[in-house]
Amino acid sequence: MMRFWQRILILLIFEISKLRDVTKECRELFEKIVFVSKSYLKLKIKDLSDLFSKEVQMLDNFCVSLNKKVDVLANATTQLVEDITTFNKDYPGDLKFNFKQHAKVFEKVDKYLSDFQENFSNVVLSSPSSISKESISAMVSTVESNFKLELAHILDMVLRPPTNAPCLVHVLQGGKIGLVLPRELAKIKVRLWEDYVYSDTHIDSYETNNVNNNNNINHECSSC
Repeated sequence: MMRFWQRILILLIFEISKLRDVTKECRELFEKIVFVSKSYLKLKIKDLSDLFSKEVQMLDNFCVSLNKKVDVLANATTQLVEDITTFNKDYPGDLKFNFKQHAKVFEKVDKYLSDFQENFSNVVLSSPSSISKESISAMVSTVESNFKLELAHILDMVLRPPTNAPCLVHVLQGGKIGLVLPRELAKIKVRLWEDYVYSDTHIDSYETNNVNNNNNINHECSSC
């Protein structure tokens, strides 16, 4: 009877040692997944920053070109007034004397300026990717969505070891006592996760593949 309990005690010590190794390995795998997710998020933030810089530069170039066009129009108007004043010294008096006649000219100019203002207000800077409330909201929503999806994998990894941890004692055929450790399954999951994150189609089909991968992982873990 004493030998039996000694044997049980030795087996429990051995199983606890193996379980400690599993915990250590799970921690290493978790740290590796966190590092991969961090690298991916840094890459997405850099892409967003580059996109903002490009759009701001395009907007600056548009404003500079618009200022040049306004300067040309102002210079032409000033030169026109100077030329008219040179040929007709009494031009201001003639304007007052012939107010009704010149009023038609100013009405046309006023209409031209109104049309110019209306056309300018309807100008589209470039494409749907130009800076606007909608485009900025869409880009920020995309970053938040990707961030939440990456955190979901990390949270899933944190919550999974306690629910999938093997029992300390597992009775096999023949009455022997042993322990089944899902080390190889965990390695395969991490390897599939890394290939998925760094694949070329990850960005385009991220949301669709995320649901399928979670279902596959849950199916594998349910069979442990």
